Amino acid sequence: METLVLSSSFLPLRRVSWFRSMSWLLSGRVELVAEYEDQTVASYSKEYRTPAVVRYKSKNSATFHQRRGVRFNRRNVWQRDNGCCQYCGKHLPISDFTFDHVSPRHRGGTTCWENVVVCCPKCNQKKGSQTLKEAGMHLRTVPKRPKSLLAKPNLVEWEDSMPDQWRDFVSP
Repeated sequence: METLVLSSSFLPLRRVSWFRSMSWLLSGRVELVAEYEDQTVASYSKEYRTPAVVRYKSKNSATFHQRRGVRFNRRNVWQRDNGCCQYCGKHLPISDFTFDHVSPRHRGGTTCWENVVVCCPKCNQKKGSQTLKEAGMHLRTVPKRPKSLLAKPNLVEWEDSMPDQWRDFVSP
């Protein structure tokens, strides 16, 4: 179960585990905006509903996250590229895609936002360790570091599975 974190001005910033959001809530770092009706967490002496959406109380917490930016990881690369192979356009579940280094690693390419794209296994095998020009392939979009992922439209993974409590805060 995850919790949506909003800035102090109600803009979506990121998702965190319910456990982390609960600790922030109890410490006073965030305030509760919405909770899951059917999910509860029990401590020794009290029972709480699980937070669905929380909001930072101060602007400093939100600006720290914005300065740090979006972390580079498998899920975020898939989300940035809308779960779509950047060569053939095929939609892929998060479990089936592969990374492709636009500039091959053995030729000095690094594993970073600007050099890694979502790729289906077929296109990845076709490209191999060649450059785009050598393989005769073209990218659908230029890879770059995203500023935010939550406000991005057409998130394939979330179309049906996004919690109802999040829908007012994440633009479709």
